Amino acid sequence: MIKKVAMVDKVKMYLTNVKIKSIVSDDWKYFKKTDSHWYFKRKLKNPRSILGGNYSLILIAVIDEDNSKTCCLTIRGSLRKWYFGRNCRRDLTVNELAECTKLLSAALRLAPVQILDAQINQIEFGVTLTLPAEYRKLQDCLYFYPRLSRNQYNTTLYFGDKTKSSYNLILYDKYEEIFKNRNNKDNMYKANQKIYFMRYEISVNKLSSVPFFRERAQTLRMILWGYWNEIGNHLLATFDKIKYVDFTSEPGKEIACYQDVNKLIMYNGIVKEGLSYYIEKINSSKISNKSHLFSSILSVAEYFNSENENYKHTAYSVLSKKITRLSYQSYVIENYKIKRNQNENV
Repeated sequence: MIKKVAMVDKVKMYLTNVKIKSIVSDDWKYFKKTDSHWYFKRKLKNPRSILGGNYSLILIAVIDEDNSKTCCLTIRGSLRKWYFGRNCRRDLTVNELAECTKLLSAALRLAPVQILDAQINQIEFGVTLTLPAEYRKLQDCLYFYPRLSRNQYNTTLYFGDKTKSSYNLILYDKYEEIFKNRNNKDNMYKANQKIYFMRYEISVNKLSSVPFFRERAQTLRMILWGYWNEIGNHLLATFDKIKYVDFTSEPGKEIACYQDVNKLIMYNGIVKEGLSYYIEKINSSKISNKSHLFSSILSVAEYFNSENENYKHTAYSVLSKKITRLSYQSYVIENYKIKRNQNENV
């Protein structure tokens, strides 16, 4: 049986009218008070995590001083890491995502439907692709996405501002993230010579400002049983819209005339400094016709690399196959049949 892999990773969701006696614990710590509300915070590990529960979700409870029997509860963090553990590249299957909500509800002593129907205001969808090591060049070849600026933060590529944008596209080396805080650099180096785990994510920082997700991802219930396929197709279509140009490969065409010499000088200069360097310089310059300059740069890359392998085409094919495995028509989650009627017992 083919496993259906879940795209859900980080999430921020909130519940209202939660009975305080249901979530009472010695782990809650008071951390601030406003005019009429008390704020408490705790970390929640998964006691049944298959990799030891080394990752915690952050919980914040807000209590109105005029109503001390209920609270508003915010849950923030990566459901995938909470289920598997911090340093894991695995994606949740649909069954595991459903089981994760069940474990979370049990840990908080809440009904599963309360977790499923919690209101989401931030969420992250992503998948990890397994590619040959030379495809690590792909990240440097992705240069443009409509209406989102390109930003490089260390080795992570963002389309959008990671702190200000309501919507970001993110690409990074998952293997590097796993081992960044470990000492076994030799193992990482050997693995990097063979394989590239490309993590591709859509991060929605403000759900209400992004119509596609506002209409399809307000709750985990909507995602699991309403719009799973549409979200997967959106992930694929978004990747397809990212513009690609290759300035990482050796020129695939011989010099044929004097004009080719100038083009080759430009090409080698961009190869030496990196395309990201020139994108940053152009964007920060006072040049009026930046689009014309970008077009000139891209024409040089296309001229010399028309016959070279297109890394994006191959990555798109791998992503498409993974999204196909994600989709389902009338899939019933095994061992955890949550009834659609919110008033029914689970």
